[in-house]
Amino acid sequence: MTTRPLRILLTGGRAPIALELARLLHRAGHRVFAAESARHHLCRRSAAVERSFHVPPPRQQPQDYLAVLETVIGQWDIDLLIPLCEETFVIAGGAERLKIRCRVLVSPLELLHEWHHKYRFIQRAASLRLPVPRTTLLNSREAWQATMSLAAAEGRSVVLKPAYSRFASRVILPAAAGAGPWKSPAAAEPPGERPRGLRECDGSDGRGGPGGPGGTTPLESGRAIPSRSGGSIPLRSGRAMPPRGDLAMPHRSIQPPPPGGSELSEAAPWVAQDYIAGRAVCTYSVVHDGRIVAHAAYGSRYRTGKTGASVHFEYMEHEGAQEWVRRFLNGTGFSGQIGFDLIEQNGGKLYGIECNPRATSGIHLFEPGIGLERALLSPGELAAEGAVIRPRPGSKAMLALPMLGCGWRELLRGDPRSWLAAARGSRDAVFRTDDFRPWLEQALVVYDAFRSARRLGITLTEALTYDIEWNGEPL
Repeated sequence: MTTRPLRILLTGGRAPIALELARLLHRAGHRVFAAESARHHLCRRSAAVERSFHVPPPRQQPQDYLAVLETVIGQWDIDLLIPLCEETFVIAGGAERLKIRCRVLVSPLELLHEWHHKYRFIQRAASLRLPVPRTTLLNSREAWQATMSLAAAEGRSVVLKPAYSRFASRVILPAAAGAGPWKSPAAAEPPGERPRGLRECDGSDGRGGPGGPGGTTPLESGRAIPSRSGGSIPLRSGRAMPPRGDLAMPHRSIQPPPPGGSELSEAAPWVAQDYIAGRAVCTYSVVHDGRIVAHAAYGSRYRTGKTGASVHFEYMEHEGAQEWVRRFLNGTGFSGQIGFDLIEQNGGKLYGIECNPRATSGIHLFEPGIGLERALLSPGELAAEGAVIRPRPGSKAMLALPMLGCGWRELLRGDPRSWLAAARGSRDAVFRTDDFRPWLEQALVVYDAFRSARRLGITLTEALTYDIEWNGEPL
């Protein structure tokens, strides 16, 4: 068990989860430092952070980023480096050089890459006979068009998304142009012919995906409300998400065109994934050598924008979700933080949708005194004991400012009761009376992202991760 105060360096200081963890570690008596490429970030102004370091952007300058981290670790005698956002992949790529100087809470890049890639994750889960939706890898226009034609011919609804993506920032939902399965005027490819750039991974039982029309519910990154007709209705910004489909819309026959140019290629593939009707279950786990030492399953009902980040988190006591995660991780030797997006059908069957091999918002559910810091600092002891740290039953957390925006929209729609029930008793993950400056810093973080979005011609959500995301590029 760790008894002396440690010097701990966190990366991804812009994220609320970094601020949450910094406060937990500081309260436990450790000295916390933060490294961040953004000019303004939440950890920069926190009383829990002893010093913040401005570093090169890991996406654009990965080697410079690693070199500066090496310098910081050496000059400040850092004991432990904990990456939190997608800079995790760059750190994993340079872990050997960093581990000479301190302990690094990360697994090999090859393993993280396999699970970060949305098609390879499905392949891995299917090989373990874990339930997954039918998923097809698309890396050409021909593959895209053939897959959509086949889905239409078979009456299936699918979601389209880049194999490397986050916060559902580029997801294409069938309901974006009308509910129900996509229908194409073109005929499906003849049996036996597979167009260039198409690979398919069948679903959970080794014989094929669940098939048939289906809806979906939003995951932490955002999805859509399923309809009884088998389609889905996209949520407007901040709209509450029911656990099962209860809305219907008339079918309209439209097929989404494939992305142009280099946005769909061998280097930038997409996936087509069957919808699965049910409720969303998100997870966050701390893992040591393939064994879970801290775990939370949670629901996430409100988010920023139509497909933005979640702003409300509610703990679920869900043994089935933990068992799904345990089966996936068993024997992998993985150590670090990881999250999964799952869909639970009415009968209790859980389908794996996506994997986030990094920290996720489930951190917000671990209050001081629960023991999350022990899971991160002394995971071997918990693994030896067979113990798993979990949040308190009924735990709820939110990001209050964007959550207020959700409430305003619900009020305008004339039905704020669900929002009030969700907000009541939820702890703000940013504001503290004894550490209020990060709450003020939020405005500067968003302003910087807004300026970047305007300059780069991307969305605000994309701008928030533009300099830290990793899409499989060589490191």
